[in-house]
Amino acid sequence: MKTPAQNVWFALFGIVLLFGCVGCQPAAPPPGETWLPQLAGGELLRAGTWIDFRQRFAEEQSSAAILPPVHLATIEGEWGGAESWGAWGVGERSTFRFFLRWQQATQLYIRCRAVDDPQGRRQTVEVIVNGQEVTHLDIGLDWEEQRIDLPEGLLQLGDNRVELIYGFHVEGRPGVDPRPLALAIEEIGLLQSGQKPKPLRNAAEDLVEIDTDKETLRLLSSGTYLTPIRVPRNAVALELAIGLSGRGTQLRASIMTTDGSEEVLFESDEHSKSERHRLPLQSYRGRDAFLAIDTELGQGGTSSLSYPRLLEESTSTPELSRADRTAAQPNTVARPDVVVIVLDAARADRFGSYGYERNTTPFIDRLATEALVFDTAIAECPYTVCSMPQLLAGLSFLQHGLVARTHRLADETQTLAEILSQLGYQTLAFTGNPNSSRATGSDQGFDEFHEIWRLTSGRDRTHPGFLTDRAIKRFETLDSRPLFVMLHYVPPHEPYDPDPEFDLFGDPAYDGPVTGDQQFVQAAFTRQVELDPADLDELSALYDGNLRMADDYVRRLVEALQAAGRWDNTLFVLTSDHGEAFAEHGVLGHNETLYEEMLRVPLILRLPGGQRPSTAELTQLASLGDVMPTVLARLDYPPPVGAFGSDLLSPRNDADRHIVLRSSHEAGTIFGVRTQRWKLMARSPASWDPGWFRLFDLEADPDERVDLAAQHRLIQAALALRLSQALQSQQPAQTESGTIPETDEEMLKSLGYL
Repeated sequence: MKTPAQNVWFALFGIVLLFGCVGCQPAAPPPGETWLPQLAGGELLRAGTWIDFRQRFAEEQSSAAILPPVHLATIEGEWGGAESWGAWGVGERSTFRFFLRWQQATQLYIRCRAVDDPQGRRQTVEVIVNGQEVTHLDIGLDWEEQRIDLPEGLLQLGDNRVELIYGFHVEGRPGVDPRPLALAIEEIGLLQSGQKPKPLRNAAEDLVEIDTDKETLRLLSSGTYLTPIRVPRNAVALELAIGLSGRGTQLRASIMTTDGSEEVLFESDEHSKSERHRLPLQSYRGRDAFLAIDTELGQGGTSSLSYPRLLEESTSTPELSRADRTAAQPNTVARPDVVVIVLDAARADRFGSYGYERNTTPFIDRLATEALVFDTAIAECPYTVCSMPQLLAGLSFLQHGLVARTHRLADETQTLAEILSQLGYQTLAFTGNPNSSRATGSDQGFDEFHEIWRLTSGRDRTHPGFLTDRAIKRFETLDSRPLFVMLHYVPPHEPYDPDPEFDLFGDPAYDGPVTGDQQFVQAAFTRQVELDPADLDELSALYDGNLRMADDYVRRLVEALQAAGRWDNTLFVLTSDHGEAFAEHGVLGHNETLYEEMLRVPLILRLPGGQRPSTAELTQLASLGDVMPTVLARLDYPPPVGAFGSDLLSPRNDADRHIVLRSSHEAGTIFGVRTQRWKLMARSPASWDPGWFRLFDLEADPDERVDLAAQHRLIQAALALRLSQALQSQQPAQTESGTIPETDEEMLKSLGYL
């Protein structure tokens, strides 16, 4: 039975080269389980050298796509919106960028017409390819085709750039079409000499065909077929038959990891016929990777992969040392107390234990010397209501669905507090943020859930002292059962209002307008007031003072546990729900972006007795969702089915781990995917700017200043494929409709949320 490949993105950009695909059929498959389902999970990125703007219009009218198609070509610079006939090049210039994996084109093709100029001028277009001027065009008012011969060697493997510089543009008409129109373009792309341009292709045509009976995947167009694969730990090789026909047909198989490396596993041409080949996988055992199949179809050619079989060998789990077993396994004598502290809006790089030069966290830094400090812990979302279910239930936002405060976590969701309660724990929570409240479902499983803003008024509602005092007083009446307590402090979150003894970091000579009160902070965050560098430094110093104040109350809390004789057998976690920005990328506060200043949080884990198992990989990419399974593993209890986090103290190879990200922004949600090395960002469909991807190499560029989407198109495409598949597989949200109590609304207003 033949079925089309599922979820194929009909790429906007690609040269349309469809051939009949009969293919040579290899001999009967060898025994063993087929790997066809793994291969079928990918997408074909057609040779990214063609833009049909009419197709772009058709795609933009479709509501089916969650993200724009992945492609190896983009338009950028000055372009108008998608029209049924094409698109306008507007302003002074427009740019077409494309990535070549194969180098065969010899001509640039453009079908276009000039704008109707009131002065009667014909449009002139200067064409620049990879920085070299190749021609000037003189364009009239009728649609015409332009073929431009490209000098040999001008195009290059990898990234290429075509610029169209216009002689004039017509100023738009306010209220009608305000764009400065220059050139109407229907198609633009690359051709081989003598090749005819292809008509608008039917979006319903498939680029990939899967024959499940014959276990064959056929590629019906030239391009790069990308598929994510999880390589088993005992994998030896992927064995398959590669069938090629047609003069000039080529195929190359390579494996790519998210650190940007790529290894060619196999290269073939039409003389390979239907031979079986082995693609070695030993170097990628236990890793997530991408299999890239580059194919170029010759005249009448076909390309197919048949009977894929995974060759495996038996392996055994390495024996842990006695010390590691003792530290990594649960305490079977007496279950430890579990204390989780959330410092709201605390970014990791403002802690001394993470390298900050200011003395903002002296007590936490001392505590960290007997704890595990995870270098790269990430909140999926830069806002509380989305992050807290991740921490409390070990679920991705793709699972819990709590992305707005008008919903609450569904009752059937199993939280850490519920599990610990079943294990005999007394469960307490003290929270100062209404985004972590009964209204949002954060109370599930807690015997007592103290919402601090309901118990006091004025400055005490956000002050860490009131919350700490309430918790310490409750500690005095604990019974003999083990304790689970979560404390969600407001500081260093705004208002930036540290007590005088903690306001240590500002410039004494500063005499500007900045204050840390809520009214001023919100005015700054919403750009109602402009801040110069000195103002920004003062605001940042007040935030640091807030963090220093929070640190002191963490000290008081821990000392109370020590005085009560509970500290030595306590599993202690300190983290945050998200970070805080100070204009590193032009934004203040949180919610809006997916840059590190809003997502990277502290994650400090102290095990009972200060144990430090060597199985802990402190440099690995960690998530707030890892807290729940890590705690439960210490109690010899499995995480709930479906939890996406993992035990941070178990030996593992997560070099290719990826975490899906989501912002909350009135102008449109931004989605992203984060690996150890790379971060990709993509706008939501509602506000998609064509080609809007941002790709950052966090190893080479930790400040996220250099967008590498153009230079690393295959990494961009691979991560976008991961992101799109994650969003398309999103589970039904485990949320219920909820209402915000009036008291919560007042507190949310005082924190700048409403």
